[in-house]
Amino acid sequence: MRVHEVDSNVDSGALLAGAQFVDAYSIAIDGAALDARQAAEKMLARLPRWIEVLLALTTSTWIFASWWMSQASAIASA
Repeated sequence: MRVHEVDSNVDSGALLAGAQFVDAYSIAIDGAALDARQAAEKMLARLPRWIEVLLALTTSTWIFASWWMSQASAIASA
């Protein structure tokens, strides 16, 4: 499945009061026709790779910070 940004031809002020931009995307799929729910499930079923990397970094940072705090606590109490 490939996602492509397209020009949005909507009045954003009427739909989203105060919005400064509007995103619109088209998706080309192979094979079957999808209804709106199936298309949304397919689009959101997997996180983009860059989000997976950020989540992994966040988890690694949390683990390191927890370890560092336990070491600092052990040193302080010694």
